[in-house]
Amino acid sequence: MKIFTQALLAGFFAAASGASAQELMRYEAPCKAGASPFRQTLVVLDEASVSPEPTGHPSHLRWTRPILDVADLTGQPSAERLLPRERLSIFLAKRATGDLAPLFVGCSPSMDATEQERLKSDRSSISQFIFGSVEKEFETQRKAYDGAVRDAFGQVRRAVPTGDGPHRSGALTGLLPALRTLSQTIDLSRGTPRIVILSPFDVSPESLTDVKTAREAGFASGSAAGLDFRRAEIVGIGFSGAAGQHLQAYAEAFFLRSKGMVVGWRSDGLPQLPSPPNAVRIFGGVADYGDISAPVQIRIATDSQGNLVNSWIEVTAGRSLASPISGKAICRSKDACEVKGDGRLLGQAWNPEPKDRPVFDERFAWSGMRYFELSFQGPAGKVKISDPLVSGINLPTGSGGTRRVDAWTFDVRRTDEQQF
Repeated sequence: MKIFTQALLAGFFAAASGASAQELMRYEAPCKAGASPFRQTLVVLDEASVSPEPTGHPSHLRWTRPILDVADLTGQPSAERLLPRERLSIFLAKRATGDLAPLFVGCSPSMDATEQERLKSDRSSISQFIFGSVEKEFETQRKAYDGAVRDAFGQVRRAVPTGDGPHRSGALTGLLPALRTLSQTIDLSRGTPRIVILSPFDVSPESLTDVKTAREAGFASGSAAGLDFRRAEIVGIGFSGAAGQHLQAYAEAFFLRSKGMVVGWRSDGLPQLPSPPNAVRIFGGVADYGDISAPVQIRIATDSQGNLVNSWIEVTAGRSLASPISGKAICRSKDACEVKGDGRLLGQAWNPEPKDRPVFDERFAWSGMRYFELSFQGPAGKVKISDPLVSGINLPTGSGGTRRVDAWTFDVRRTDEQQF
Protein backbone atom coordinates (compact mmCIF):
# COMPACT_ATOMS: atom_id res chain seq x y z
CA MET A 1 0.00 0.00 0.00
CA LYS A 2 2.86 2.36 0.87
CA ILE A 3 4.51 1.73 -2.52
CA PHE A 4 1.19 2.34 -4.28
CA THR A 5 0.69 5.64 -2.41
CA GLN A 6 4.19 6.84 -3.27
CA ALA A 7 3.63 5.96 -6.93
CA LEU A 8 0.32 7.84 -6.92
CA LEU A 9 1.92 10.94 -5.41
CA ALA A 10 4.80 10.76 -7.85
CA GLY A 11 2.30 10.69 -10.69
CA PHE A 12 0.55 13.77 -9.31
CA PHE A 13 3.78 15.74 -9.08
CA ALA A 14 4.81 14.68 -12.58
CA ALA A 15 1.52 16.03 -13.90
CA ALA A 16 2.00 19.30 -11.99
CA SER A 17 5.42 19.75 -13.53
CA GLY A 18 4.42 19.18 -17.11
CA ALA A 19 5.95 15.68 -17.03
CA SER A 20 9.35 17.04 -16.06
CA ALA A 21 12.35 14.74 -16.31
CA GLN A 22 13.64 15.75 -12.87
CA GLU A 23 13.62 13.11 -10.15
CA LEU A 24 11.56 14.08 -7.12
CA MET A 25 13.55 13.78 -3.89
CA ARG A 26 11.54 12.71 -0.84
CA TYR A 27 12.01 12.56 2.91
CA GLU A 28 8.54 12.09 4.38
CA ALA A 29 9.03 9.84 7.40
CA PRO A 30 8.97 12.78 9.90
CA CYS A 31 5.72 14.06 8.35
CA LYS A 32 3.94 11.01 9.76
CA ALA A 33 5.54 11.02 13.21
CA GLY A 34 2.81 13.06 14.90
CA ALA A 35 0.28 15.84 14.50
CA SER A 36 1.02 18.25 11.64
CA PRO A 37 1.61 21.93 12.41
CA PHE A 38 -0.66 24.70 11.16
CA ARG A 39 1.67 25.82 8.36
CA GLN A 40 3.30 24.48 5.20
CA THR A 41 6.14 26.04 3.21
CA LEU A 42 6.48 25.99 -0.56
CA VAL A 43 9.68 27.22 -2.22
CA VAL A 44 9.75 28.29 -5.88
CA LEU A 45 13.21 28.66 -7.41
CA ASP A 46 13.06 30.68 -10.63
CA GLU A 47 15.72 29.28 -12.96
CA ALA A 48 16.60 32.89 -13.84
CA SER A 49 18.11 33.04 -10.32
CA VAL A 50 20.31 29.98 -10.77
CA SER A 51 23.95 30.73 -11.49
CA PRO A 52 26.35 28.33 -13.23
CA GLU A 53 29.15 28.90 -10.68
CA PRO A 54 30.32 25.92 -8.61
CA THR A 55 29.24 25.06 -5.08
CA GLY A 56 30.60 27.54 -2.55
CA HIS A 57 30.83 30.44 -4.98
CA PRO A 58 28.98 33.58 -3.70
CA SER A 59 26.61 33.46 -6.69
CA HIS A 60 25.81 29.82 -5.92
CA LEU A 61 25.18 30.58 -2.26
CA ARG A 62 22.85 33.41 -3.26
CA TRP A 63 20.17 30.89 -4.25
CA THR A 64 21.11 27.84 -2.16
CA ARG A 65 21.59 29.52 1.23
CA PRO A 66 18.02 30.91 1.57
CA ILE A 67 16.59 27.48 0.78
CA LEU A 68 18.87 25.80 3.34
CA ASP A 69 17.85 28.45 5.90
CA VAL A 70 14.14 27.91 5.44
CA ALA A 71 14.64 24.13 5.30
CA ASP A 72 16.20 24.24 8.80
CA LEU A 73 19.61 23.03 7.59
CA THR A 74 21.88 25.86 8.78
CA GLY A 75 21.47 25.45 12.53
CA GLN A 76 19.93 28.89 13.03
CA PRO A 77 16.69 28.42 15.04
CA SER A 78 14.21 31.19 14.29
CA ALA A 79 10.67 31.89 13.06
CA GLU A 80 11.96 31.50 9.51
CA ARG A 81 12.84 27.81 9.80
CA LEU A 82 10.49 24.87 9.42
CA LEU A 83 8.43 23.70 12.36
CA PRO A 84 8.67 20.06 13.44
CA ARG A 85 6.75 18.00 10.85
CA GLU A 86 6.03 21.07 8.73
CA ARG A 87 5.77 20.03 5.08
CA LEU A 88 8.34 21.54 2.71
CA SER A 89 7.91 21.46 -1.07
CA ILE A 90 10.62 22.81 -3.40
CA PHE A 91 9.94 23.54 -7.07
CA LEU A 92 11.94 24.78 -10.05
CA ALA A 93 10.17 27.30 -12.32
CA LYS A 94 11.36 26.77 -15.89
CA ARG A 95 11.27 29.90 -18.02
CA ALA A 96 11.55 28.33 -21.46
CA THR A 97 8.59 25.97 -21.03
CA GLY A 98 6.61 27.53 -18.17
CA ASP A 99 6.74 24.22 -16.29
CA LEU A 100 6.89 23.91 -12.51
CA ALA A 101 9.20 20.98 -11.77
CA PRO A 102 8.91 19.48 -8.25
CA LEU A 103 12.34 18.84 -6.73
CA PHE A 104 11.74 17.90 -3.09
CA VAL A 105 8.88 17.09 -0.74
CA GLY A 106 9.20 16.14 2.90
CA CYS A 107 9.55 17.33 6.48
CA SER A 108 12.44 18.24 8.72
CA PRO A 109 13.12 15.66 11.45
CA SER A 110 13.52 18.48 14.00
CA MET A 111 11.64 18.31 17.30
CA ASP A 112 11.30 20.59 20.30
CA ALA A 113 12.92 19.87 23.67
CA THR A 114 9.68 18.60 25.23
CA GLU A 115 9.22 16.02 22.49
CA GLN A 116 12.84 14.90 22.73
CA GLU A 117 12.49 14.30 26.48
CA ARG A 118 9.25 12.36 25.96
CA LEU A 119 10.90 10.10 23.38
CA LYS A 120 13.82 9.48 25.70
CA SER A 121 11.56 8.51 28.58
CA ASP A 122 9.44 6.25 26.35
CA ARG A 123 12.40 4.37 24.90
CA SER A 124 13.25 1.28 26.92
CA SER A 125 16.74 -0.13 27.44
CA ILE A 126 15.97 -2.90 24.95
CA SER A 127 14.83 -0.38 22.32
CA GLN A 128 17.99 1.64 22.85
CA PHE A 129 20.06 -1.49 22.37
CA ILE A 130 18.28 -2.33 19.10
CA PHE A 131 17.74 1.15 17.62
CA GLY A 132 20.30 3.25 19.48
CA SER A 133 19.75 6.43 21.44
CA VAL A 134 17.25 9.12 20.47
CA GLU A 135 20.16 11.46 19.73
CA LYS A 136 21.80 8.95 17.39
CA GLU A 137 18.55 8.26 15.57
CA PHE A 138 17.91 11.98 15.22
CA GLU A 139 21.41 12.52 13.79
CA THR A 140 20.83 9.74 11.25
CA GLN A 141 17.52 11.30 10.20
CA ARG A 142 19.08 14.75 9.88
CA LYS A 143 21.79 13.40 7.57
CA ALA A 144 19.20 11.66 5.38
CA TYR A 145 17.06 14.81 5.21
CA ASP A 146 20.07 17.02 4.44
CA GLY A 147 21.15 14.64 1.69
CA ALA A 148 17.71 14.62 0.06
CA VAL A 149 17.53 18.45 -0.05
CA ARG A 150 21.06 18.75 -1.45
CA ASP A 151 20.30 16.05 -4.04
CA ALA A 152 17.45 18.33 -5.15
CA PHE A 153 20.05 21.08 -5.71
CA GLY A 154 21.91 18.66 -7.97
CA GLN A 155 18.73 18.24 -9.99
CA VAL A 156 18.65 22.02 -10.46
CA ARG A 157 22.21 22.17 -11.76
CA ARG A 158 21.48 19.46 -14.31
CA ALA A 159 18.15 20.99 -15.38
CA VAL A 160 19.27 24.60 -15.91
CA PRO A 161 21.55 25.16 -18.91
CA THR A 162 24.60 27.35 -18.54
CA GLY A 163 25.25 30.51 -20.51
CA ASP A 164 22.68 32.82 -22.04
CA GLY A 165 19.31 31.52 -23.10
CA PRO A 166 15.56 31.93 -22.54
CA HIS A 167 15.94 30.86 -18.92
CA ARG A 168 18.01 33.98 -18.25
CA SER A 169 15.13 36.32 -19.07
CA GLY A 170 14.06 38.01 -15.87
CA ALA A 171 10.69 39.30 -17.08
CA LEU A 172 8.01 38.50 -14.50
CA THR A 173 5.67 37.30 -17.26
CA GLY A 174 8.04 34.37 -17.83
CA LEU A 175 7.36 33.20 -14.26
CA LEU A 176 3.55 33.39 -14.40
CA PRO A 177 2.82 29.95 -15.93
CA ALA A 178 4.77 28.25 -13.15
CA LEU A 179 3.08 30.38 -10.47
CA ARG A 180 -0.31 29.47 -11.93
CA THR A 181 0.53 25.77 -11.60
CA LEU A 182 1.73 26.37 -8.04
CA SER A 183 -1.52 28.07 -7.06
CA GLN A 184 -3.44 25.04 -8.31
CA THR A 185 -1.39 22.59 -6.22
CA ILE A 186 -1.77 24.26 -2.79
CA ASP A 187 -3.53 21.87 -0.42
CA LEU A 188 -4.86 23.72 2.64
CA SER A 189 -5.26 20.45 4.55
CA ARG A 190 -1.45 20.58 4.97
CA GLY A 191 -1.59 23.95 6.75
CA THR A 192 -1.78 27.65 5.98
CA PRO A 193 0.59 28.33 3.06
CA ARG A 194 3.88 30.21 3.20
CA ILE A 195 5.43 30.66 -0.27
CA VAL A 196 9.09 31.59 -0.69
CA ILE A 197 9.95 32.77 -4.21
CA LEU A 198 13.55 33.23 -5.37
CA SER A 199 13.42 35.31 -8.54
CA PRO A 200 14.75 38.54 -10.10
CA PHE A 201 11.10 39.74 -10.27
CA ASP A 202 12.10 41.97 -13.16
CA VAL A 203 9.39 44.42 -14.18
CA SER A 204 9.66 47.25 -16.69
CA PRO A 205 10.96 50.24 -14.69
CA GLU A 206 8.82 52.60 -16.80
CA SER A 207 5.73 51.30 -14.97
CA LEU A 208 7.20 51.88 -11.50
CA THR A 209 7.88 55.62 -11.37
CA ASP A 210 6.36 56.07 -7.89
CA VAL A 211 4.53 54.07 -5.23
CA LYS A 212 1.03 54.85 -6.52
CA THR A 213 1.88 54.00 -10.13
CA ALA A 214 3.67 50.82 -9.04
CA ARG A 215 0.74 49.63 -6.90
CA GLU A 216 -1.80 50.42 -9.62
CA ALA A 217 0.32 48.44 -12.10
CA GLY A 218 0.58 45.57 -9.60
CA PHE A 219 -3.18 45.46 -9.02
CA ALA A 220 -3.78 45.49 -12.79
CA SER A 221 -1.23 42.73 -13.43
CA GLY A 222 -2.61 40.63 -10.59
CA SER A 223 -6.16 41.00 -11.87
CA ALA A 224 -5.08 39.99 -15.39
CA ALA A 225 -3.05 37.00 -14.12
CA GLY A 226 -6.01 35.53 -12.23
CA LEU A 227 -3.90 33.64 -9.67
CA ASP A 228 -5.18 32.38 -6.32
CA PHE A 229 -2.55 31.63 -3.67
CA ARG A 230 -5.19 30.62 -1.10
CA ARG A 231 -4.38 33.49 1.27
CA ALA A 232 -0.67 32.76 1.60
CA GLU A 233 2.26 34.55 3.16
CA ILE A 234 4.62 35.54 0.33
CA VAL A 235 8.39 35.92 0.75
CA GLY A 236 10.34 37.46 -2.15
CA ILE A 237 14.11 36.95 -2.40
CA GLY A 238 16.64 37.82 -5.10
CA PHE A 239 15.00 40.76 -6.87
CA SER A 240 17.23 42.80 -9.16
CA GLY A 241 17.71 46.54 -9.01
CA ALA A 242 16.70 47.11 -12.62
CA ALA A 243 13.07 47.87 -11.76
CA GLY A 244 13.99 50.52 -9.20
CA GLN A 245 12.98 51.19 -5.63
CA HIS A 246 9.23 50.70 -6.12
CA LEU A 247 9.33 47.03 -7.12
CA GLN A 248 8.18 45.93 -3.66
CA ALA A 249 5.11 48.19 -3.92
CA TYR A 250 4.28 46.53 -7.26
CA ALA A 251 4.77 43.04 -5.80
CA GLU A 252 2.63 43.76 -2.72
CA ALA A 253 -0.29 44.83 -4.94
CA PHE A 254 0.22 41.99 -7.44
CA PHE A 255 0.20 39.31 -4.77
CA LEU A 256 -2.65 40.89 -2.78
CA ARG A 257 -4.83 40.73 -5.90
CA SER A 258 -3.73 37.07 -6.12
CA LYS A 259 -4.76 36.36 -2.49
CA GLY A 260 -1.29 36.56 -1.02
CA MET A 261 0.40 38.97 1.36
CA VAL A 262 4.08 39.92 1.07
CA VAL A 263 5.54 39.46 4.56
CA GLY A 264 9.24 39.46 3.60
CA TRP A 265 11.20 41.11 0.79
CA ARG A 266 14.95 41.09 0.35
CA SER A 267 17.48 41.13 -2.47
CA ASP A 268 19.80 38.57 -0.87
CA GLY A 269 19.16 36.10 1.94
CA LEU A 270 16.12 35.19 3.98
CA PRO A 271 14.39 38.22 5.59
CA GLN A 272 12.95 38.26 9.09
CA LEU A 273 9.50 36.68 8.96
CA PRO A 274 6.37 36.47 11.14
CA SER A 275 6.06 33.83 13.81
CA PRO A 276 4.27 30.60 12.88
CA PRO A 277 0.63 30.03 13.86
CA ASN A 278 -0.14 27.70 16.74
CA ALA A 279 -3.92 27.94 16.37
CA VAL A 280 -6.21 28.46 13.37
CA ARG A 281 -9.96 29.11 13.51
CA ILE A 282 -12.29 29.44 10.52
CA PHE A 283 -15.59 31.36 10.47
CA GLY A 284 -18.32 31.92 7.91
CA GLY A 285 -21.28 34.27 7.63
CA VAL A 286 -23.18 36.72 5.46
CA ALA A 287 -22.86 40.52 5.37
CA ASP A 288 -25.19 43.08 3.78
CA TYR A 289 -23.00 44.61 1.07
CA GLY A 290 -25.09 47.29 -0.61
CA ASP A 291 -28.20 45.33 -1.58
CA ILE A 292 -26.24 42.04 -1.77
CA SER A 293 -26.15 39.38 0.94
CA ALA A 294 -22.46 38.68 0.48
CA PRO A 295 -20.79 35.46 1.73
CA VAL A 296 -17.90 36.12 4.11
CA GLN A 297 -15.16 33.76 5.28
CA ILE A 298 -12.59 34.52 7.96
CA ARG A 299 -9.33 32.86 8.99
CA ILE A 300 -8.03 33.79 12.45
CA ALA A 301 -4.52 32.38 12.89
CA THR A 302 -2.61 33.31 16.04
CA ASP A 303 0.96 32.77 17.23
CA SER A 304 2.02 31.81 20.75
CA GLN A 305 1.63 35.45 21.90
CA GLY A 306 -1.86 35.88 20.49
CA ASN A 307 -0.73 38.00 17.53
CA LEU A 308 -2.64 37.53 14.28
CA VAL A 309 -0.49 35.88 11.61
CA ASN A 310 -1.65 35.06 8.09
CA SER A 311 -5.21 36.00 9.05
CA TRP A 312 -7.75 37.02 6.41
CA ILE A 313 -11.32 38.06 5.72
CA GLU A 314 -12.76 37.39 2.26
CA VAL A 315 -16.02 38.83 0.94
CA THR A 316 -17.68 37.88 -2.34
CA ALA A 317 -19.90 40.62 -3.76
CA GLY A 318 -19.69 40.41 -7.53
CA ARG A 319 -15.99 39.65 -7.19
CA SER A 320 -14.01 38.06 -4.38
CA LEU A 321 -11.68 40.27 -2.33
CA ALA A 322 -9.47 38.73 0.35
CA SER A 323 -7.98 41.23 2.81
CA PRO A 324 -5.30 40.53 5.43
CA ILE A 325 -5.95 41.33 9.08
CA SER A 326 -3.34 42.24 11.69
CA GLY A 327 -3.95 42.67 15.40
CA LYS A 328 -4.32 40.64 18.58
CA ALA A 329 -6.55 37.91 20.01
CA ILE A 330 -7.23 37.81 23.75
CA CYS A 331 -8.62 34.40 24.65
CA ARG A 332 -10.26 33.24 27.88
CA SER A 333 -10.20 29.71 26.48
CA LYS A 334 -9.66 28.09 23.11
CA ASP A 335 -13.36 28.62 22.36
CA ALA A 336 -13.83 32.16 23.67
CA CYS A 337 -11.80 35.09 22.31
CA GLU A 338 -11.90 38.80 21.60
CA VAL A 339 -10.07 39.63 18.36
CA LYS A 340 -9.09 43.25 17.72
CA GLY A 341 -7.55 44.49 14.49
CA ASP A 342 -4.88 47.19 14.76
CA GLY A 343 -6.09 49.24 11.76
CA ARG A 344 -2.97 48.69 9.60
CA LEU A 345 -4.51 46.56 6.88
CA LEU A 346 -8.02 45.37 5.99
CA GLY A 347 -9.66 47.89 3.62
CA GLN A 348 -6.64 50.15 3.29
CA ALA A 349 -4.58 47.25 1.95
CA TRP A 350 -6.36 48.05 -1.34
CA ASN A 351 -5.43 51.74 -1.37
CA PRO A 352 -3.00 52.33 -4.29
CA GLU A 353 -1.43 55.24 -2.42
CA PRO A 354 -1.04 54.37 1.28
CA LYS A 355 -0.42 57.47 3.37
CA ASP A 356 -1.03 58.87 6.83
CA ARG A 357 -4.60 59.89 6.07
CA PRO A 358 -6.50 56.95 4.59
CA VAL A 359 -8.76 57.05 1.55
CA PHE A 360 -12.24 55.53 1.69
CA ASP A 361 -13.61 54.28 -1.60
CA GLU A 362 -16.41 51.86 -2.45
CA ARG A 363 -14.03 50.08 -4.84
CA PHE A 364 -11.87 48.95 -1.90
CA ALA A 365 -12.81 45.95 0.25
CA TRP A 366 -15.08 47.21 3.05
CA SER A 367 -14.85 50.66 1.40
CA GLY A 368 -11.40 51.05 2.93
CA MET A 369 -12.45 50.70 6.58
CA ARG A 370 -9.52 49.62 8.74
CA TYR A 371 -10.76 48.21 12.04
CA PHE A 372 -11.87 44.61 12.54
CA GLU A 373 -13.46 43.15 15.68
CA LEU A 374 -14.57 39.58 16.28
CA SER A 375 -16.03 38.29 19.53
CA PHE A 376 -16.83 34.59 19.73
CA GLN A 377 -17.77 32.01 22.34
CA GLY A 378 -18.27 28.43 21.28
CA PRO A 379 -19.44 28.15 17.66
CA ALA A 380 -21.07 31.60 17.40
CA GLY A 381 -19.48 35.00 16.93
CA LYS A 382 -20.16 38.59 15.93
CA VAL A 383 -18.06 40.77 13.61
CA LYS A 384 -17.82 44.54 13.42
CA ILE A 385 -15.90 46.42 10.71
CA SER A 386 -15.63 50.17 11.18
CA ASP A 387 -13.38 53.21 11.08
CA PRO A 388 -13.34 56.24 13.41
CA LEU A 389 -12.76 58.53 10.41
CA VAL A 390 -15.91 57.35 8.63
CA SER A 391 -19.33 58.83 9.39
CA GLY A 392 -20.90 56.94 6.50
CA ILE A 393 -20.23 55.31 3.14
CA ASN A 394 -22.72 55.31 0.26
CA LEU A 395 -22.73 51.85 -1.33
CA PRO A 396 -24.28 51.42 -4.79
CA THR A 397 -27.38 49.22 -5.07
CA GLY A 398 -28.65 47.23 -8.01
CA SER A 399 -31.49 49.70 -8.58
CA GLY A 400 -29.02 52.50 -9.33
CA GLY A 401 -29.37 54.14 -5.92
CA THR A 402 -27.13 54.05 -2.86
CA ARG A 403 -27.32 52.68 0.66
CA ARG A 404 -25.50 54.44 3.49
CA VAL A 405 -23.32 52.32 5.80
CA ASP A 406 -21.66 53.56 8.99
CA ALA A 407 -20.21 50.16 9.92
CA TRP A 408 -20.70 46.52 9.11
CA THR A 409 -21.95 44.18 11.83
CA PHE A 410 -22.89 40.57 11.13
CA ASP A 411 -23.01 37.16 12.76
CA VAL A 412 -20.60 34.33 11.98
CA ARG A 413 -20.21 30.71 13.00
CA ARG A 414 -17.20 28.45 13.36
CA THR A 415 -16.62 26.38 10.22
CA ASP A 416 -13.31 24.73 11.14
CA GLU A 417 -14.17 21.72 9.00
CA GLN A 418 -13.84 23.91 5.88
CA GLN A 419 -10.48 24.60 4.28
CA PHE A 420 -9.88 28.35 4.06
